[in-house]
Amino acid sequence: MAEQRNERITFSATESVFDDLPLFRILASIVRIVNVSDKKVELSHVFKAHDAPVIKLAYSPIFKDMLVTCSAEGEIFFFEVNGTSDLNKYEPLCMINLPEKTKVNDLKWDYESKHIIVAC
Repeated sequence: MAEQRNERITFSATESVFDDLPLFRILASIVRIVNVSDKKVELSHVFKAHDAPVIKLAYSPIFKDMLVTCSAEGEIFFFEVNGTSDLNKYEPLCMINLPEKTKVNDLKWDYESKHIIVAC
């Protein structure tokens, strides 16, 4: 019997030459979660995570429903994405503000999901 494929893909638009356009900034701040299986691809969640474009995001390797996002303005938000929350009222569990003008190059969880590693 073949093993069934079932995965979750999460993405957001990133900064580009269109960053100064108001509509692009709105679209870039939206996170989309797609469930992929052998039988279908389904958009499961869409929510506005930040006011600025989302430039990095990562799921916890241990706590599969924990998502961290980082905006172009240096805000880091932690979300619980478990399929039962009302995503129209999505609010971060906690938030970290990096110093002004800090450019984030990468964002990763440590292997135990106890810390977030931010490369600036």
